[in-house]
Amino acid sequence: MEKIRKMENEQNAHVCEENDPENWHVQIFRSIDSGSVKGFPKDVQEAESQNLVCAKNLQIDKSIHNAYVKAIRSAQHFIYIENQYFIGSSYYWSSHKGAGAENLIPIELAIKIARKIAAREPFAAYIIIPMWPEGNPTTAPMQEILYWQVCAA
Repeated sequence: MEKIRKMENEQNAHVCEENDPENWHVQIFRSIDSGSVKGFPKDVQEAESQNLVCAKNLQIDKSIHNAYVKAIRSAQHFIYIENQYFIGSSYYWSSHKGAGAENLIPIELAIKIARKIAAREPFAAYIIIPMWPEGNPTTAPMQEILYWQVCAA
């Protein structure tokens, strides 16, 4: 019991030393839209001033996108991304350039990997997505998501 009381009184419990070069620094990003939170501005200009994208009667917080881009650009040895879908950078696809999948994540990863290869520096990109997105994989919407993911790869 004495050990438990001592641990409860510690302000900062460390598993390893703060300056250990083997430490990992991790960021977790979570996206939201006006369908999942109340209080998003209705005015387009006000929304855009708060880093929100307005489309199809929906306001989307694009800070998650910006955080991903910043994390990819600053990654030194590897990047690990786990997401429900992986779609984007359609303006670089050989077909469907106007598909509207305009986020920068796939192209930012490609640029980062190409630069690391050119510099002969080791780098790994771990992109984790489910084999089947949420829902019945045989439905038209799920098949469309899978199709666009293949285009982004």
